[in-house]
Amino acid sequence: MNPLYGRNLITTQEWTVEELERTLKLALEFKQHRFDHPLRNCLDRKTFFMFFYNPSVRTRQSFECAATELGGHAQFLEPKTMRLKSAKTAGETVQDAANVMSRYACGIGIRILETAIEEYGQGDALLREYAEYASVPII
Repeated sequence: MNPLYGRNLITTQEWTVEELERTLKLALEFKQHRFDHPLRNCLDRKTFFMFFYNPSVRTRQSFECAATELGGHAQFLEPKTMRLKSAKTAGETVQDAANVMSRYACGIGIRILETAIEEYGQGDALLREYAEYASVPII
């Protein structure tokens, strides 16, 4: 089995140079053979969740296009429209949300910038909490 299968990608510092090079090489192959790559349907009938705490144009569009071109579906989720627990509001915990999302999706892409958090390091801590409880990769 591929040693990168199921791995989280929270920071490139947690991957080896060889793992990053292997991933970039595969990305280049997909780009060069965009519509005729042997793995072009690797997301057939699968859903990828995009969970963005910050607005995005390029990131959202690139994820949506990639999922579609690989035979899957990218679903956009906005945390502010969901009932998620925070320091100020009641709602579902990260553990509950990650468990439920893992049942429906093959992966979760989370975008959180410093403007969406109150203190330095909270974004990283939130990503790692999702990674701890999700059974699918967090990007």
